Amino acid sequence: MSLAELWRIVVRRRWLLVPAVVLSLLAGAAGYAMTPASYSQSQSYLLLSPVITDSGRGNPFLQLGNGVAMAASVLSKRVSGGEVAATITGSEPGLGYTVSLDPTTSAPVLVVAAEAPDPDAVTSALERIEDTLTEELAALQDAAGAPEISWVTISPLAGDVAPLMSRSEGLRTGLVGTAGVLVLALLVVAALELWRTRMRYRTAPVQPAAADDLAAPRPDGGRSGRRWSRSTGSAPGGRPRRRGRGQQLP
Repeated sequence: MSLAELWRIVVRRRWLLVPAVVLSLLAGAAGYAMTPASYSQSQSYLLLSPVITDSGRGNPFLQLGNGVAMAASVLSKRVSGGEVAATITGSEPGLGYTVSLDPTTSAPVLVVAAEAPDPDAVTSALERIEDTLTEELAALQDAAGAPEISWVTISPLAGDVAPLMSRSEGLRTGLVGTAGVLVLALLVVAALELWRTRMRYRTAPVQPAAADDLAAPRPDGGRSGRRWSRSTGSAPGGRPRRRGRGQQLP
C-alpha cells in the first residue's frame, strides 16, 4: 500500500479516526490521573565482623572479606519472605519492599528499598525493616551458637532523606489506554475498508460481448457467417456453388 492510498483511506475515514484520536487522548489522561502516585525510599546497611586481637579490638574494615558477605546474603533471604515479610508489610495496602546485596560493591552492603502509595507508610516500613534486620541477625547468630563477642553487627550506611514520588505507573496506565483505543479504531477502519473492497468487486457490472462483432462486415463486403453469393455462385470461402440439375453448362 502506497502513501497516497493510505492518505486516501485516512481522508475517507476521518469521521472515525478524528473522534478515535480524541477519545484515546481522553482515555490516556483519565488513566494517568486515576492512578495514584507511588513513593519509594531506600537505605543501605553495612555488616561488620568484630576483630579481637591480643592488644584489644582490631579494625573490622580490614576484615570485610572474611565471610561477612555470606552472612549478609543469608540475612537478606531471611527477611525477604515468610512470616518476617508478613510482619513488615502488615496491613498496609500496596506496600512492597526488597532486601538485596548491593551489586555495585563487593563489600557486605545490604540495600533496602520500600515502595507504597503513602509516603508515611514507606518511612514506617523502613523503620520496621531496620529493626527486623538487627533482630534477625542476632537471632541467627544466637541459634548458631556463636559467642556474642564475635557477632556480626549491622549499621546504617546511606539512604534517601525522604520518600521520592514517582508517576511511572500512571504513565504506563495512560499509554495502555491510549494505545488500546487507537488499535481498536484501526481495526474498525481495516474491517470497513475490507468490506468496501469486497462490495465493490461484487457489484461491479460484467462487460457483455459486443454484438457488433458478430455482424461485422467482411473484407469482401459480406457478413460473418456462411452466406452464398448469388452473383458469383460461390461461398464466402471461394468454393464454386454446385449447380442444380436443371441448369445448363456453359
